[in-house]
Amino acid sequence: MAPSDYAPRDTRAPSSFPFRVFVLAALAVLSFSAVSSAAFELRSLNVSITLNNDGSAHVGESVLLFITTNSSIVLYEQSSKYNDLSSWSTRTEIPDVSTHVDWGQVDIRNLQVNPEKKFNCNLPANTCYGRLQIDYNIYPLPANSTGAQMMVSYKPRTTKYIFQPGILTFPHSNTGDILLPSGVSLRIAVPENAVRISLSPMPSNLAGQDSAFKYDSSSNATYYLGDQRVFVWTDPTLPKFSLSYENEATLESEVLQFFASIQAQVFSVVFSTDGAAYLLAVAIILLSIFWLNSLGLK
Repeated sequence: MAPSDYAPRDTRAPSSFPFRVFVLAALAVLSFSAVSSAAFELRSLNVSITLNNDGSAHVGESVLLFITTNSSIVLYEQSSKYNDLSSWSTRTEIPDVSTHVDWGQVDIRNLQVNPEKKFNCNLPANTCYGRLQIDYNIYPLPANSTGAQMMVSYKPRTTKYIFQPGILTFPHSNTGDILLPSGVSLRIAVPENAVRISLSPMPSNLAGQDSAFKYDSSSNATYYLGDQRVFVWTDPTLPKFSLSYENEATLESEVLQFFASIQAQVFSVVFSTDGAAYLLAVAIILLSIFWLNSLGLK
């Protein structure tokens, strides 16, 4: 045999340092995965829209979450200090933690996310419920004066409001019908003074109230005559969705609005760049009349 075959072999145990590094790295990866893979499930989503007489609206979205791991419960509690939508959307990894109104169709302002404290916890099973309340106001965009509602004044003291379903970001069918995913509901509230309310399809909370609807042959439309002013839809498909109502102003309010507009026009002229010139001309005319009258008295 070659002399090298008789060389003494190293019988020492391999160093444990690389092994320890591997174990620590694996634990770090698993720990990070446990935090980043947040276990949040969407249980329900209620989108509530309150329409105003000035054409604006308030939107409140209530998101019910089911939390299924201890690390996600801790993450939910630690995130309670955040009130912006992007933070919650990233942490829950749920696409529906968002606004369901199209930012390209309306002007969204004052958006806030208010998380509630966890509730209905099952500690042995490491599960809890949480709720996010998303609130914001919507106004017409300068390039789109319609906004959430189209306003049409088709006769004196009467304004018709037509809700624009195109601002909603729910999925649609091939025929353009709104599709509500499981656990999702749409709630729309009209002003208390709304009249000639037209709804399609039938709201879920008005089921069985056919007697509250009346067909008007002059307008070829069916109107709701009941006292309800909050309408809820929960059906998975909302075919040809539409909602409209009218507001009839009193004669007194119309007179007050007329004088308010006159006052606004006067102030806009007085405080405009040409306002000083107008005031000076009026003053000269008045002084001239006074001077001519004083000459006549002599």
